[in-house]
Amino acid sequence: MAVQCWQSLLPAVVPIPLDTLQTLLASAGDEEGNSSTQQANNAPLGKERPLRILIVEDEILTADYTKYLLLEMGYDVCGHATNAAAAVRMADTYRPDLVLMDITLGRGEDGISAARRIGEQLGIRSLFVTAYGDRVTLDRVQTVNPLGVVLKPFDKERLRSAIAAAKSAF
Repeated sequence: MAVQCWQSLLPAVVPIPLDTLQTLLASAGDEEGNSSTQQANNAPLGKERPLRILIVEDEILTADYTKYLLLEMGYDVCGHATNAAAAVRMADTYRPDLVLMDITLGRGEDGISAARRIGEQLGIRSLFVTAYGDRVTLDRVQTVNPLGVVLKPFDKERLRSAIAAAKSAF
């Protein structure tokens, strides 16, 4: 059984299995909490551990949809932050392999400032997600040595390609 979920950012209706939707809704109230899917940092011998990704997104529906896509692709979502301060704190706590960073985070610092702090303090680089592809924004992004930029709206394949390119930059 699937439930139809629609976001204004998406070009079409996306079917989401009911059990996945229930999991996403249960975790939606824990904006800055650790995902229940967190796995150990060290994989057993012979197995590569999944890439650990921290989502920084102030729009809850977008963050939940992104989390759904990442989990479906086999990645480990280690947390979700809604602002720059929480992003830096969670990156320090969970030490993700990469941060999927929205540029516009509402009030306070933006994602570019947060990515700069995370990069300087922890050496963790960010893959940016944004609806703004203007030259000024993209020039600012380049100052923090990004792993790439994904323009919204994005789909599973575009996100998969961006993450694969980012992994090759490690």
